[in-house]
Amino acid sequence: MITRVLELMTESGMLTKRQLAEQTGLQPETLDDILGLLLSRGLIRESGSCQMSEACASCPVSRSCDIESPTTRTFILTKRGKEFLSMRKRQAQRQRASRATGGSTG
Repeated sequence: MITRVLELMTESGMLTKRQLAEQTGLQPETLDDILGLLLSRGLIRESGSCQMSEACASCPVSRSCDIESPTTRTFILTKRGKEFLSMRKRQAQRQRASRATGGSTG
């Protein structure tokens, strides 16, 4: 599920905890644990409180934003998080290729 959370952040750019919960189906407590782990490992960062203002027009996720409150916490994938996700995808591709060849590696 950690990979799914990171993928959603890649697709959307910036997400609120509420958006993540809705899109993953995770309970808030489980999502808190995952976000805490990702934050502690530097894979995501909290963008601070999104300040609803005229700056929203230039925000890259303004079309999908459902910020209800000017103090809603939002999360962004870091460079380290992008690298981690890329590594996980490569690992998954290798595993699929290995299964397709019957486990033979060369």
